[in-house]
Amino acid sequence: DVSQINDKSGLGRHATQATAASRPAYTGAINGRNVMTMNGTSDFLITGLESATLTGYATMFCVAQLSSSLTTTTAANKTPLFGRDSNAQNSYGITFFNAATGFGMNFQWRNAGFNSNNPPLAAIGSPLVLAGGVSASSVVRRVSGTASSPSVAITAGTNSAAGNYLHIGLDPTQNRYWTDLWGEALVFDRALTDAEIQKIEGYLAWKWGLQA
Repeated sequence: DVSQINDKSGLGRHATQATAASRPAYTGAINGRNVMTMNGTSDFLITGLESATLTGYATMFCVAQLSSSLTTTTAANKTPLFGRDSNAQNSYGITFFNAATGFGMNFQWRNAGFNSNNPPLAAIGSPLVLAGGVSASSVVRRVSGTASSPSVAITAGTNSAAGNYLHIGLDPTQNRYWTDLWGEALVFDRALTDAEIQKIEGYLAWKWGLQA
């Protein structure tokens, strides 16, 4: 089981899980690379990235896969990367909500959720490269290169009170867990350009063997 994922940024913000019963299994693979398998009910890790340190805009990436056992009638939302405290206005991260047409990606930033019943949708049972972020004028929502990014004014600023952290595999106040495979996450404390986002997507797709 996975008790820690090391932070490669050099800042020591490792993701940890002290409770044995909540540790994801280290049993899955995406194209030959080992990943965590999360049970959708209790598995998660807490990173050392404190929400209050995101004081401007941000861009996040995640490589993960939704369980092939899920259907569009499944009630619960699924959350691969999320931070939230007791105030809903302080939530942020990547989640998927159940829609009639499939699992639609939602990027949450402070008290605003950006989602759609239209693409990008999660292909159930297939590895995904997820990208979410905000700048002063737009929202980024991308699933394996497919984009749906509304142009709206977004407020920067601190996302959470001190002592609250980004979670892997869980929205910590809504108890929305991730189900199936989880491979990697990258978080930038600024808005990336379209070109930068596409380069990182391409790198992750190459690394995880997802290129056509």
